[in-house]
Amino acid sequence: MSKYLLAMRVMATLLLVCFSLVLFPKRGISQKIDNAKVDKAAERSSLAAEILTYTSKLKGDTIPRDLLTNAKAIGVFPDFRSISIVMPKSRISYGVISRRLPNGWSPPVYYGFGFREQPNLKAQGNKNPDMIVLFMTDKSIEALLKGRIPLMKDMLGVAGPVGTASQRNNEANVFTYTIIDGKVNGLAVDANDEGGILNPDNNINEAIYGMKAQDVLAGKGAITPLVLAAVTAYPNALSNLQKEK
Repeated sequence: MSKYLLAMRVMATLLLVCFSLVLFPKRGISQKIDNAKVDKAAERSSLAAEILTYTSKLKGDTIPRDLLTNAKAIGVFPDFRSISIVMPKSRISYGVISRRLPNGWSPPVYYGFGFREQPNLKAQGNKNPDMIVLFMTDKSIEALLKGRIPLMKDMLGVAGPVGTASQRNNEANVFTYTIIDGKVNGLAVDANDEGGILNPDNNINEAIYGMKAQDVLAGKGAITPLVLAAVTAYPNALSNLQKEK
């Protein structure tokens, strides 16, 4: 075989590889989907949607609508349960976060959120506390796109205002709220004191999306349409919230 023909074959092979990477990326539509984890992800998305919708419809002392409207990302963490083995006297929840993108809300990414037990997390009823986290600024999005987020220093979880937000309150990077016994209150979360760390649950993110949480939030890669359809409850709830007056 001549050197010319050999060179042409090598070039053709390289072009085929390049086209394959474009048309069938490693991450995204060609990935093998873990159906059991898709079901779990769909359940978490639906529960987060229910909590967000319930909270937004409360009258009076609830999260100010202007904060919800201006938030760049919103997380919902249901059912903060107590744990006593791995992290004694702590609470943990597994929830979702979606980011506002130019074409709408991102698919939900899956996070764990844990911190030390606090007296003001005690509920009178049997329902464990839920939490909502608002990421208000570009700086908070930069932190999200790094993955793990300790709520401290610039990313301190500021106790969110209820009722009517003031311009001064709008200056926080992150607002944190609890829903306990059907009532919404701001709760300060400082990782220096009582803990408060958001960790990507990439056991689910990578199993269903083929990528880590920060890549989904950045809008990278293609996601299987069937997966998007399964987890759409939460971003749909966020979109509906923006349409309401």
